[in-house]
Amino acid sequence: MKIPLLSWLFLLPICTLFVSFGIFVVSGQCLRDQQDLLIELKNSLIFNSTLSTKLVRWNESADCCSWEGVTCSEGRVVGLNLDSELISGGLDNSGSLFRLQYLQNLSLASNKLKTFPDFLRNQTILAILDLSDNQIHGQIPNWIWNLTNLNFLNLSYNSLEGPLPNLPYALRVLDLHFNQLHGQFPTPQSYLMHLDLSWNNFSFVLPASIDRIPPSLGKLSQLESLDLSSNELTGEIPMQLADGLIFLSVLNLSFNQLVGPIPYIKQFVTFSETSYDGNNRLYGCPLKKDCTFAEPRAETPKWMGEMGSAPQAKWQVGSVFILFVSWEIEKSVLFSTLYYIAKSSGSKGTSSPSQVQGGGEVYSKCVEDEQSSLLQLKQSLTFESFSSPTINSWSSSTDCCSWVGVTCNEGSVVSLDLSGQFISGGINNSSSLFELQHLESLNLAANRFSGTQIPSGIGKLTNLSYLNLSNAGFGRQIPVEISRLTSSCGLNGQFPEKIFQVPTLQTLDLSNNELLQGYWPEFHPNGSLRSLLLSGTKFSGTLPDSIGNLKMLSRIDLSSCNFSGSIPSSMAKLTQLVYLDMSSNNFIGSVPSFSTSNNLTHINLSCNNLSGQITSTHWKGLLNLVNLDLRYNSLEGSIPVSLFSLPSLQKLQLSNNQFSGRLNGSSVSSYLLDTLDLSSNNLEGPIPIYVFELRGLKFLSLSSNNFNGSFQLNVIQQLRNLSNLDLSYNSLVIEYNGTNSLLSSFPQLTKLKLASSELKTFPDFLRNQSKLTTLDLSNNQIYGVIPDWICKLSNLLYLNLSYNNLVMIPKGPLLNLSSLSVLDLRSNQLEGELPVLPPFATYLDFSMNNFNSAIPANVGNSLSFAYFFSLSSNKFHGGIPQSLCNATYAQVLNLSNNTLNGTIPQCLIEMSKTLRVLDMRRNELSGTIFDTFSGNCSLQTLNLNGNLLGGVVPRSLASCTNLEVFDIGNNYMEDAFPCYLRNLSRLHVLILRSNKFHGPIGCGGKNATWPMLQILDLASNNFTGQLPRESIFYSKAMMDQTQSEPNHLKFEFLEFNPLYYQDVITVTFKGQEYELVKNSIIILFTLIDVSYNNFDGPIPEELGELKSLVGLNLSHNALTGRIPPSLGNLAQLESLDLSSNMLIGEIPMQLADGLIFLAVLNLSFNQLVGLIPQSKQFMSLSDDSFEGNEGLYGCPMTIECIVAPGPTFEESQSSFGIGETHLMIDWNLICIELGFIFGFGIVIGPLMFCKRWNTWYFDHVDDILTRIFPQLNLGTKYHRR
Repeated sequence: MKIPLLSWLFLLPICTLFVSFGIFVVSGQCLRDQQDLLIELKNSLIFNSTLSTKLVRWNESADCCSWEGVTCSEGRVVGLNLDSELISGGLDNSGSLFRLQYLQNLSLASNKLKTFPDFLRNQTILAILDLSDNQIHGQIPNWIWNLTNLNFLNLSYNSLEGPLPNLPYALRVLDLHFNQLHGQFPTPQSYLMHLDLSWNNFSFVLPASIDRIPPSLGKLSQLESLDLSSNELTGEIPMQLADGLIFLSVLNLSFNQLVGPIPYIKQFVTFSETSYDGNNRLYGCPLKKDCTFAEPRAETPKWMGEMGSAPQAKWQVGSVFILFVSWEIEKSVLFSTLYYIAKSSGSKGTSSPSQVQGGGEVYSKCVEDEQSSLLQLKQSLTFESFSSPTINSWSSSTDCCSWVGVTCNEGSVVSLDLSGQFISGGINNSSSLFELQHLESLNLAANRFSGTQIPSGIGKLTNLSYLNLSNAGFGRQIPVEISRLTSSCGLNGQFPEKIFQVPTLQTLDLSNNELLQGYWPEFHPNGSLRSLLLSGTKFSGTLPDSIGNLKMLSRIDLSSCNFSGSIPSSMAKLTQLVYLDMSSNNFIGSVPSFSTSNNLTHINLSCNNLSGQITSTHWKGLLNLVNLDLRYNSLEGSIPVSLFSLPSLQKLQLSNNQFSGRLNGSSVSSYLLDTLDLSSNNLEGPIPIYVFELRGLKFLSLSSNNFNGSFQLNVIQQLRNLSNLDLSYNSLVIEYNGTNSLLSSFPQLTKLKLASSELKTFPDFLRNQSKLTTLDLSNNQIYGVIPDWICKLSNLLYLNLSYNNLVMIPKGPLLNLSSLSVLDLRSNQLEGELPVLPPFATYLDFSMNNFNSAIPANVGNSLSFAYFFSLSSNKFHGGIPQSLCNATYAQVLNLSNNTLNGTIPQCLIEMSKTLRVLDMRRNELSGTIFDTFSGNCSLQTLNLNGNLLGGVVPRSLASCTNLEVFDIGNNYMEDAFPCYLRNLSRLHVLILRSNKFHGPIGCGGKNATWPMLQILDLASNNFTGQLPRESIFYSKAMMDQTQSEPNHLKFEFLEFNPLYYQDVITVTFKGQEYELVKNSIIILFTLIDVSYNNFDGPIPEELGELKSLVGLNLSHNALTGRIPPSLGNLAQLESLDLSSNMLIGEIPMQLADGLIFLAVLNLSFNQLVGLIPQSKQFMSLSDDSFEGNEGLYGCPMTIECIVAPGPTFEESQSSFGIGETHLMIDWNLICIELGFIFGFGIVIGPLMFCKRWNTWYFDHVDDILTRIFPQLNLGTKYHRR
């Protein structure tokens, strides 16, 4: 049962610690503007003045810092306590709350508020927020995540519903009990100390732990109080809670549907029976009378042996009557202080000792020297007083063994817990901390030492057996003195290998130390190590084969490190292994067999580079295996059907590999399996029917495979527990027969993804899916109107209907989908006016439709939370509404390919502080671009191509140092070359094409103006002068030929969401105009086009250094001189246009030899002379490539020439040795010789072989010769026979 006084007990120290301070906290005289804001707030609030005890007493004649409910610091309001004032409205109408910019603590508890106050979204320094005991309904807004300094959040006793958003990272106290929340609990924050989710409808819908207590809660290493009672939780209590929550003193799991044994860990079995009440199928200590406590686990220090035991848990409930005496003190202090006092109250004020594991005793009488050392330590530490309740409570007037965080044995301090106290300094080698020679346990975790050196004096604590410095912020080198300690450590820096070899070491936990580096040593036989936790560090290198010597090892967590090499096969010797996590490393090779580790329950090898096959022998005998995760590797072959027969298996995750073939088998026995993820493989064939016999399935993902055939969606009715289904991107034809099924017979889904499945209609069973949060029906063949019932799915967060044939949005606003965060309707046939938008959406895409109206004037009022908004490729007309500037969080704004006119609103330019992408290409916008880009401009893409803009390029654009794409082509800009943008070092694309730019383009200097430039298009302007030999043509991106990764120019605008915008630009290449969309714009594509200008002088030799260049166009200028032979170095070149210049000389042979990928060449209309290089590459070109050069000759300009097949480039290279001369065949001479031989043969052949022709020929020849030369007549008369 729930302990009703639990929440009140957390307030006990108020009177004991702060009563001497009086009722109010006042610091400095109130500033006038602060007092005016408070008066404005009072006048705007709707409250009951007759019952008010605070607001009605706010008197303008008195200092506002003395007003009841007001806390000040240096005259500024930092705290407001307006609880129990019966406030019912007026908060969001008060601009004064927005302007109380120093507000850190706010309590509006016990009022009559009905909605979440919207003004809170901007209170980013708020640390404490209490809205408990109101009437607030609806969802907790997503923007709560932006309150990055929030430590304390109490929303209990309201009517909140829906899933939880992501929570602030700094949160330490979260109380949500007595609401109607359900669904997914977000990724837990490691600093949480108090978590109360009781009396809700949580089922923890997580892919890894659906409807169960998520094991990830075990990562809340600082958690001291956990209440999950009165929910709908099922399954067993995860062992991770018992292993990870080592400081847990309060636990309540009562009145759920939990089953199985209570983890037999002393910390859990010492809780009272009430912690587990109302779970009829739960068994084990303390629910059975004859249970005997087990020995403490090796990793649990002896001072923790009685933590939470019955004698210590007897709190002084009789003190509750002194509650609320001075509630003005910071609640984070009160919560944390009271929690520690409640935890330690067994030793405070008690005369009888409590026994400690190991036979020691805890007395209230502290050794004087040790008390003095602790007081000196308090004086030397640097910490935040309001956020450090443990240290604040230490007083010389009380015995140190009664202090919070201090545990004694026979008067000597044996344990010191200063975790989470915001300590930032004050511990050095001479610190009095190291005088505590009896100290066995020291916890400095979760502080803020910010890279401070770990003091070598820590080596003086020779009795230390437990040291936790995790998440403390220590850095630099770890002192070697620390290796003298005899047991486990949690450290940052360069870790000494000697510590691994401490013979008594059983537990080593170094997790979550991001700066910690180190390598594994060789392990000696018969080591004592049982638990090795290195997750979240920078340990690297390979694992030694000697790891097999650690025969006692039961838990290994190496996740998120930098290990490489293969996984040693010697791990098969670790027969005691229970938990193995080696995810997110760089391991290669095959997966070793774990068949001898019969106790294994958890195997996670995901996110590595493992390859090879997995066979049934890998998993034989693993009857206790619960979780197998091999995602994100390169494993191949078939999936063993034996995996589906492991009796304890609950989660099987094999996605993002290269598994192939069919899923074989006809029956399965893994009836506990609740998660099956085989997505992103090469599996084929029909989906086997036995998948739908896994009646416990809650998460099923088969997406991105090659499954084929017809699939009846009705079959999922068999999976009554299913909540997440993804069959997208296969070759399936998904059909739905609504006539054969009752809508109520389908499981209640939270996520459904059927993208690219040839669906023809909306499955109508969705109308009853009240828990649905994600629906993806994109890339299908759905035609017609979006059904009305979609607007009634009140929990819908993600809706993707893109790439269908939808023609109409249902009548009425999309406003009904108030929960919607992502809406994607692109590439349909939607028409008419833009609908009213959902108010809290972050991603809205209406592009590639037929909307044909003006953009609504108030459209920006619905974009308060939008990060992405696209209306591109429609028929919107009219001006750009000023209200778009209300989208203060917008990072991507795409209005391209419409017929918008008018000017660009100045406020949009000023939004460059937050805006990352502004795309308005292909409209009819006119006027000038306002020169008001923000000084801390964040723009990465500015695309205004194809408008009617004039004027100059704004000089303030130079402040956009992150700019990657600047495209202002095809406008009427009239300016000089923008050398003032030379500091935009990340610029990849610069397009000034078809404007009125003029003057030279050289910016001077030897260094590259834009080192990352890959596309430079200056064509069709009035630029003059010579092409510069340096600066803009000296781009490293164009010179680097080694790039192999096609990095697309895209902007990921949400780190927590796989959504991104990809740039689209238009270039002229190979004589054609191309629109490079998405995957076409890659770093390997490089282009220079300066055609149709007035450049003169020679072509710079330095252009030959741009070896990654794909296109070069210098045509229609006045360039002179010869073609540089260095252009032959441009081995990647596919298009070269030097036409319509005044170039002279011969065509360099290097062009024929080096440009092996050349597809388009134009050298026409120059003054070139000589023989065209006779290479196969050149002779395959048309004669248009060379026309207008009267001095040129040779193929392909000679009509009679015959192109004989020549050797390939490789053949020509292999035919000649290194250093030999490459002989060239002159085909013109060969043509002449062949012609002569052919003509000679026609004449001589008949004379030699035809007698009649022979006689006739000689008769006539003699007659002709006799007439010409009579003297040759010999008087012989020839007669025909």
